[in-house]
Amino acid sequence: MKKNIFKIVLLARPFLVAIGFILSIASTSFAQDYKDQYKTAKSLFVKEKYAEALDAFQALMVYDKNNPYSEHATFYVGLTAQKLGYTLLAKQTFAQLTKLYPNWVNIDEVKYQLACIDFRKGDYFLAIKEINELKDNTVKEDGVKAKQFFVSSIEDVETLKLLQEEFPSDLIIARQLAKSITSGGYENAYRTLFDSLNKVFNMGLANYPAKAIPQNDKKVFRISLLFPFTLSVLEPTTSKKKNQFVIDLYQGMKLAVDSLTKTGVMIELLAYDTERNLDTLKKILKNEELKSSDLLVGPLFVDEAKLVNEFSIANKIPVINPVSSNGEFLADNKYALLLKPSFRTMAQKAAEFCLKSKVKKTFAVFSGDTPKDSILANSFIKTAKSFGMKMVFSESLTKEKAAQVQNILATAIEFDKYKKPTEFKLKRNAIGCIYVASDNPLIYSKVINSVEARNDSVLVIGNEAWLKDNSVDYGIYERLGVVFTASSFTATSTESYSNFRKRFIQRHGSFPATYENYAKDGFDFVMFVREVLNTSRGDFLAAIRSTQFFTGSLSNGYSFKAANDNQQLALLRFKNGELLSADN
Repeated sequence: MKKNIFKIVLLARPFLVAIGFILSIASTSFAQDYKDQYKTAKSLFVKEKYAEALDAFQALMVYDKNNPYSEHATFYVGLTAQKLGYTLLAKQTFAQLTKLYPNWVNIDEVKYQLACIDFRKGDYFLAIKEINELKDNTVKEDGVKAKQFFVSSIEDVETLKLLQEEFPSDLIIARQLAKSITSGGYENAYRTLFDSLNKVFNMGLANYPAKAIPQNDKKVFRISLLFPFTLSVLEPTTSKKKNQFVIDLYQGMKLAVDSLTKTGVMIELLAYDTERNLDTLKKILKNEELKSSDLLVGPLFVDEAKLVNEFSIANKIPVINPVSSNGEFLADNKYALLLKPSFRTMAQKAAEFCLKSKVKKTFAVFSGDTPKDSILANSFIKTAKSFGMKMVFSESLTKEKAAQVQNILATAIEFDKYKKPTEFKLKRNAIGCIYVASDNPLIYSKVINSVEARNDSVLVIGNEAWLKDNSVDYGIYERLGVVFTASSFTATSTESYSNFRKRFIQRHGSFPATYENYAKDGFDFVMFVREVLNTSRGDFLAAIRSTQFFTGSLSNGYSFKAANDNQQLALLRFKNGELLSADN
């Protein structure tokens, strides 16, 4: 119809008055069509024919000045999607509605629906934030009832503590926190918190009778997390958050703790939001409750390590970083640990692999210009030389000089009759091993391409970070037999990994898809703590150093006997398209 009108305008300019009349009729016709479509869609919804209703409402979502039902239709798409169990579609639709029509008269109804979805998913912070933004009194009343219902189902003290810190004046949260504290007995660390709640909200001790304190043989092992949750800036969207790795790490830990609690292993997580702010961290470290910790986990950023190490030393509490290989976290703190191998350990293990491999005992090193690259390169060189291996050269390159890799490795000086290189400036097989101490694609990709051009027997050792680069065909890694040092590797074909993945999805509705899976790291860390506690309920550090090796639930395992960083490191290579141990 629009197309025909457009033709009339072009061909009959003298008849503007008549055309205006025609357009007016067309506009009325369109409006009537939209009204009939909306009426049909509503009828299908009322009759609980949700699949058909969803299609009908989606057709009405399109913006058109003649369509007065786009907001309503979008809202009903969200409602209908919920009826069909399409929670993600519902959430995305409601979120889209708040962005496209923020001033819509029924926008509070949309925010209420979003809050209910987030409550059911366990995203309590976002849900409460959405409830608190409601302005319509009737909708707000329903929102408060929803908050009361969902918050009353939360039993985890740490979750409630974080909620109370974020919403300090919320009586519903405070009451549930007090109830959860007392349900396990008045332990010293929580008594201060309860007294504070009682003073601010005047709840009265009599309202929350305490159970008996657990006996010593069921002592809880307390782990305090110093993480940048940055709860105050989380956005109510389904997209990946800026601190998603922190959320994934915590969710993995929480899943493990909940699993162990059912078996009688009592591990407690106390979560503190450092907000990625040194002043906030200083306030947390002054909290008396923190001194009751059996183990500190974090911080996750090296500029915060000094403050935490000072606290750790003063109170003789072990502190462990669960994600970094940076030795700066350790400083001079004998109580500090890295759950992953340090950069030095990774380079040393790479040199040991070179020595054991059936290649010429000569080596070369390429590195970038970062401090991490320097540590890796220097540690490899020092270790390899101590084994009697001969260094051919070592090159530290900026990204601007990365092209020098090809000049060094792939400058041909002899060719066959087909112009194919047969010899190079750097003689073929002159190097037994090339260690690439860099995650910079400009460097390692040129090394790989140059080695392929040389077609000799050199062994290339790199880092698992290369596997995050989707632009590289993994087939070239397999053809060249490239070996990767891998501190984050987990075999995804195992039953334990499949079970973990299934349980995580059941709880959170999705699963981190990246190679660097922090949810898996968090889960495996707590299981490692369980293994240590099985060895000894006493000194945590003494327990890990008196045991040669701890089996990982998902990882390659842990060994700290003579070090402050994990000495267990996987070395991998592709075999038939699958990452497997390079030792096999």
